[in-house]
Amino acid sequence: MIIRRSNYTQQNSFQGLHTAKIVSNINNINTKIDIYRIDKHDKNFLKLLCDKVKPEERMPGFTKYEYERWHEMLELATDEAAKECNTSYIASVNGRACGIISFNEGKKKFHLHCICTWPVEFGQKVKFAGKSLFYQIFRNFDREKSGKIELEAITNGPYDTISKYKKLGFKEISAEPHKVLMETNKYEVKNTLNNLEKMFEYIPVNNAKEVKLLDTLEI
Repeated sequence: MIIRRSNYTQQNSFQGLHTAKIVSNINNINTKIDIYRIDKHDKNFLKLLCDKVKPEERMPGFTKYEYERWHEMLELATDEAAKECNTSYIASVNGRACGIISFNEGKKKFHLHCICTWPVEFGQKVKFAGKSLFYQIFRNFDREKSGKIELEAITNGPYDTISKYKKLGFKEISAEPHKVLMETNKYEVKNTLNNLEKMFEYIPVNNAKEVKLLDTLEI
């Protein structure tokens, strides 16, 4: 459904900056992922995003507990995206929101709070949505010449996130109940970026203007 709130004031409007289009053609799978940077936060919209994306209505085959854990990840992502100290992006395909990432940028390190993607049609994952969002954080990290990126991978969710992060250059540092601290450094990020550049064409949107995601994207 398209989320519209015509009675929102300019102060409350949820603004995004169309940052890039990430295009791929891998194994005859064509994808075009649009990336929007969230510049002004509307907590009501983020809550609506969290409420409207219901994993049990889009992703079959999980247990009740796994659905709950997946939704907790989305809640974390939207909560962190609402904080002005963080950098956050929305991914979309064909005008439909399909992912969110939120992280803190620092000169010494980046901290990835959460990344979450979801199908736009029942049972049909959006190919490379997660990799496209990681491509964006890696580009930011490389631009800032920071030292490392750290994250906490959950071990009791519906997916094997640790294996996915390892493929992107992250290594396990320490473990706690239900989560593992992982990190990657600037050298590994360079290698990962080189690999991603072979897979995807990153097309920056020049002279982009802020848009109201309320009127631009479907959820």
